[in-house]
Amino acid sequence: MDQILVRASGALSRYQEIDLGGRVGSADPHALVTLLYDELLASLDVMGRSLANGGVVHHGQHGRAVALLAALESGLDLRAGTLASSLAQIYRQMQRRLTAARNGDAKAVAEISEGVRNLAEAWKSIRA
Repeated sequence: MDQILVRASGALSRYQEIDLGGRVGSADPHALVTLLYDELLASLDVMGRSLANGGVVHHGQHGRAVALLAALESGLDLRAGTLASSLAQIYRQMQRRLTAARNGDAKAVAEISEGVRNLAEAWKSIRA
Protein backbone atom coordinates (compact mmCIF):
# COMPACT_ATOMS: atom_id res chain seq x y z
CA MET A 1 0.00 0.00 0.00
CA ASP A 2 2.82 2.40 0.87
CA GLN A 3 4.44 1.79 -2.52
CA ILE A 4 1.19 2.69 -4.26
CA LEU A 5 1.00 5.95 -2.33
CA VAL A 6 4.63 6.76 -3.14
CA ARG A 7 4.06 6.06 -6.86
CA ALA A 8 0.86 8.11 -6.88
CA SER A 9 2.64 10.96 -5.14
CA GLY A 10 5.47 10.82 -7.69
CA ALA A 11 3.02 10.81 -10.58
CA LEU A 12 1.17 13.78 -9.12
CA SER A 13 4.47 15.64 -8.71
CA ARG A 14 5.44 15.02 -12.32
CA TYR A 15 2.00 16.12 -13.54
CA GLN A 16 2.20 19.31 -11.48
CA GLU A 17 5.65 20.09 -12.92
CA ILE A 18 4.38 19.56 -16.47
CA ASP A 19 1.26 21.62 -15.79
CA LEU A 20 3.28 24.44 -14.23
CA GLY A 21 5.73 24.37 -17.13
CA GLY A 22 2.88 24.71 -19.59
CA ARG A 23 1.34 27.59 -17.72
CA VAL A 24 4.68 29.41 -17.46
CA GLY A 25 5.46 28.92 -21.13
CA SER A 26 2.21 30.48 -22.27
CA ALA A 27 1.95 33.26 -19.66
CA ASP A 28 2.29 36.96 -20.39
CA PRO A 29 4.32 38.96 -17.83
CA HIS A 30 1.28 39.87 -15.72
CA ALA A 31 0.04 36.29 -15.68
CA LEU A 32 3.52 35.04 -14.81
CA VAL A 33 3.70 37.22 -11.70
CA THR A 34 0.20 36.03 -10.76
CA LEU A 35 1.38 32.44 -11.19
CA LEU A 36 4.42 33.09 -8.96
CA TYR A 37 2.18 34.53 -6.26
CA ASP A 38 -0.20 31.56 -6.52
CA GLU A 39 2.66 29.04 -6.30
CA LEU A 40 4.17 30.91 -3.35
CA LEU A 41 0.84 30.88 -1.51
CA ALA A 42 0.49 27.14 -2.17
CA SER A 43 3.99 26.52 -0.82
CA LEU A 44 3.32 28.62 2.28
CA ASP A 45 0.05 26.76 2.80
CA VAL A 46 1.90 23.43 2.85
CA MET A 47 4.41 24.85 5.31
CA GLY A 48 1.67 26.23 7.54
CA ARG A 49 -0.33 22.98 7.55
CA SER A 50 2.78 21.00 8.36
CA LEU A 51 3.57 23.19 11.36
CA ALA A 52 -0.07 23.21 12.51
CA ASN A 53 -0.03 19.41 12.54
CA GLY A 54 3.08 19.29 14.70
CA GLY A 55 5.42 18.62 11.81
CA VAL A 56 8.43 20.45 10.52
CA VAL A 57 9.05 22.57 7.45
CA HIS A 58 10.89 20.45 4.93
CA HIS A 59 13.98 21.90 3.32
CA GLY A 60 12.49 21.53 -0.17
CA GLN A 61 9.35 23.45 0.69
CA HIS A 62 11.36 26.22 2.36
CA GLY A 63 13.72 26.38 -0.63
CA ARG A 64 10.79 26.57 -3.02
CA ALA A 65 9.28 29.54 -1.17
CA VAL A 66 12.65 31.32 -1.09
CA ALA A 67 13.14 30.67 -4.82
CA LEU A 68 9.68 32.01 -5.64
CA LEU A 69 10.34 35.19 -3.65
CA ALA A 70 13.70 35.56 -5.42
CA ALA A 71 11.97 35.14 -8.78
CA LEU A 72 9.47 37.85 -7.89
CA GLU A 73 12.28 40.15 -6.81
CA SER A 74 14.40 39.48 -9.88
CA GLY A 75 11.52 40.56 -12.10
CA LEU A 76 11.48 44.06 -10.61
CA ASP A 77 12.88 46.99 -12.57
CA LEU A 78 14.52 48.90 -9.75
CA ARG A 79 15.03 51.89 -12.05
CA ALA A 80 11.25 52.23 -12.33
CA GLY A 81 10.87 54.04 -9.05
CA THR A 82 10.13 53.66 -5.38
CA LEU A 83 7.40 51.03 -5.74
CA ALA A 84 9.84 48.49 -7.20
CA SER A 85 12.39 49.28 -4.47
CA SER A 86 9.73 48.92 -1.80
CA LEU A 87 8.61 45.57 -3.20
CA ALA A 88 12.23 44.36 -3.26
CA GLN A 89 12.57 45.26 0.42
CA ILE A 90 9.31 43.46 1.22
CA TYR A 91 10.43 40.32 -0.64
CA ARG A 92 13.78 40.34 1.19
CA GLN A 93 12.07 40.73 4.55
CA MET A 94 9.78 37.81 3.69
CA GLN A 95 12.85 35.73 2.84
CA ARG A 96 14.34 36.55 6.25
CA ARG A 97 11.07 35.62 7.98
CA LEU A 98 11.12 32.29 6.15
CA THR A 99 14.16 31.39 8.25
CA ALA A 100 11.99 31.63 11.35
CA ALA A 101 9.31 29.60 9.60
CA ARG A 102 11.87 26.92 8.72
CA ASN A 103 12.72 26.75 12.41
CA GLY A 104 9.11 26.02 13.34
CA ASP A 105 7.57 29.48 13.73
CA ALA A 106 4.00 29.04 12.46
CA LYS A 107 3.29 32.73 13.15
CA ALA A 108 6.00 33.68 10.64
CA VAL A 109 4.36 31.53 7.96
CA ALA A 110 0.99 33.15 8.67
CA GLU A 111 2.50 36.64 8.47
CA ILE A 112 4.24 35.92 5.19
CA SER A 113 1.09 34.33 3.76
CA GLU A 114 -0.99 37.35 4.68
CA GLY A 115 1.52 39.70 3.08
CA VAL A 116 1.74 37.64 -0.10
CA ARG A 117 -2.05 37.36 -0.27
CA ASN A 118 -2.36 41.16 -0.02
CA LEU A 119 0.27 41.71 -2.71
CA ALA A 120 -1.34 39.10 -4.97
CA GLU A 121 -4.77 40.70 -4.62
CA ALA A 122 -3.35 44.13 -5.41
CA TRP A 123 -1.48 42.73 -8.43
CA LYS A 124 -4.56 40.95 -9.74
CA SER A 125 -6.66 44.10 -9.38
CA ILE A 126 -4.36 45.94 -11.80
CA ARG A 127 -5.89 43.99 -14.69
CA ALA A 128 -9.45 43.97 -13.42
